[in-house]
Amino acid sequence: MSENILNEFKQTITHLGYIDPSIYINREKIINGIKKSIDRAFILDSSISFIIYGPYGVGKTHTLLHLKQYLHKTKDVDVVSHVNSPLLHRRSTFVDLYKQIIVNMGQEYIYELFEKISTKLSLDNKIKKEYELFKPINNLINHRDLTSVIISSIYSSEIKYIIWKWLIGEKMSNNEKKMLGIVNDNDNTLNAIKTLSAIIVINYLINKKPMAIMIDELEHIVQLNYEYGVDFIQGFRSLIEIRKGLILFFSFASESLEDVPYISENKILFRVGRNEIHKLDYFSEFEGQEYIIELLEKLRVNEKKDVIRKNVFYPFTQEAIDRILMENLLTPRKIMMMLARGLGNAVMSNSFIVTDDMVE
Repeated sequence: MSENILNEFKQTITHLGYIDPSIYINREKIINGIKKSIDRAFILDSSISFIIYGPYGVGKTHTLLHLKQYLHKTKDVDVVSHVNSPLLHRRSTFVDLYKQIIVNMGQEYIYELFEKISTKLSLDNKIKKEYELFKPINNLINHRDLTSVIISSIYSSEIKYIIWKWLIGEKMSNNEKKMLGIVNDNDNTLNAIKTLSAIIVINYLINKKPMAIMIDELEHIVQLNYEYGVDFIQGFRSLIEIRKGLILFFSFASESLEDVPYISENKILFRVGRNEIHKLDYFSEFEGQEYIIELLEKLRVNEKKDVIRKNVFYPFTQEAIDRILMENLLTPRKIMMMLARGLGNAVMSNSFIVTDDMVE
């Protein structure tokens, strides 16, 4: 094995181990259970929510990325909003999270939905004049202000910056409200949930499939003052109770559900359902070894078959693998870091094998 190949191996193992969602090892029972639940939700034409938790580094984000790929490839469903580590502080409200969900969807996606629903309802109802659109749109989404916003976005493109300001829950001046023909701001939990629910309804009607929303690294919710946490409970419950058109994932780092308030509230867990709450835990020594074997098999380049038959851990020595497996609280992230460190040290030492002192 040349130095160039060893260096390429280091870059490959670091990159693919963290990012490539097609590499998913040693969690088959959990991931297959989630996929079956998604398949069942499609058959029943219903929404579904999941909670994925576990200690730091056990692969929660990687699991979400794998499911994101699965939804796209097998269900033709895109994750329209993947909020990674939402910015929350002790006085955050659910509207702060709502804003990040909408921003992740993006203006282009939302305005395209508004245009498509207006076109569809105009054709279905043989509408020729702007004011005639109000009734069929409002009948569909039951949201007078959003109905006015949708019509404004179609016929008054020059004020889309004001429309976006309302959509993301910012305070509106009286003049801005008048321009959009709305009465209320979108800056409280009830209105925000109502707006998000209406967008989900529109997406389902237009695209004939659910949208997926992923909220990752939600452990920052522990910072909330109690009265603001109660506001989040209301928001979470409202999202989970949407009956059709939504696949929702919550993920957070925690050893126990009880350590994360507001999500672990019984009203939330009951609505998600026991079967859709999944914990990713530390690897046992055996699980860690199986993970390393499969990972190396997937990532090897230009290897010598006869050498590998003698050592499935090649280019790592058995002693190097034993040193990794001795680690307390073994996680995929820790394994990846030690493998990459060993390969890097081997390159620096001009060595074509990785010994135990190199992975430390």
